[in-house]
Amino acid sequence: FGLAHGVSILAAACLDLPEYSVAIQDAYASWHERQADSIELLVKELSRHYFGNRAGEAQWQDVSRALGLKDSILPSLGTVTIDAACASLPQALVLPRYDFAKLLADAAESDAGKGVSK
Repeated sequence: FGLAHGVSILAAACLDLPEYSVAIQDAYASWHERQADSIELLVKELSRHYFGNRAGEAQWQDVSRALGLKDSILPSLGTVTIDAACASLPQALVLPRYDFAKLLADAAESDAGKGVSK
């Protein structure tokens, strides 16, 4: 969830930069469409964990706050400029690191191999 949150707040920050806004909007929309089911699963699981019987009422921001995640990407960029981050985001979003369905499947397979049940 933290990675999806980071992508979303970076994309939001990039939309404010005209030279990146169209490419970011297209790349993020495509990525989010592919990842929507996995992200929804993550939000539901975390909502159940943090909010129990009120999990159905929890939204993205509620989960983000429960995890203590930032609302701005800028403090997390370190020495990377926002321009560099925005310029590289469309290419990054097609990498396996951002394929949550695969990451969740790999984690489940790894847990199964270790005898861990959900």
